[in-house]
Amino acid sequence: IDGMIGNAGGFTIASKSYITIKNSASGALNFPQNGSYTISAWVNADSTASNRVIIGKGDLQYYLRIHSLNWHFAEYHDTPSKGWEFTASPYSHGKWIFVCGVRNGSSQYLYVDGVCVDSSKTLMGDSDGTRTDTFNIDIGRKLQPDGSANLHFSGGIDEVRICTTARSADWIKLSYNNQCSDNHLVKFGN
Repeated sequence: IDGMIGNAGGFTIASKSYITIKNSASGALNFPQNGSYTISAWVNADSTASNRVIIGKGDLQYYLRIHSLNWHFAEYHDTPSKGWEFTASPYSHGKWIFVCGVRNGSSQYLYVDGVCVDSSKTLMGDSDGTRTDTFNIDIGRKLQPDGSANLHFSGGIDEVRICTTARSADWIKLSYNNQCSDNHLVKFGN
């Protein structure tokens, strides 16, 4: 589909479309609990669906998604408490939004359109699951611990980026300004 920058992936719930990054279960993108990494994407959700995954590495590692009408970035922990540490912010649909989650050790940040909207962490749910790092990264869905897929995305996803470092607020703002449709980075005058 037409994306934020050129073409983008078009995803539908009906077709259960998704992209798997093969051989990503281990290696550089298999971040440890309290690791340092950044995941981002331009997202254009086409409905107010309350629970859809943008990027995820299984249910029990990390993901960026729409959850309960919020942008939601989460990392699963099984020590000292079991559950998902998440940051969240109200979401909108029907337009391209730059969403970015940053984990830097025990700190976690959620950015929307280049602005940090949440740096607190909330523990969601008490789970009896064990942190699982054996799944590949999926764009547009999430795999459950038993390997079944759910939470398929509906809309457009563009410019997915997974970085093996915690990017700074300035780097994220620069990425947004350089990629947004009215390019805030370069101004031409007379």
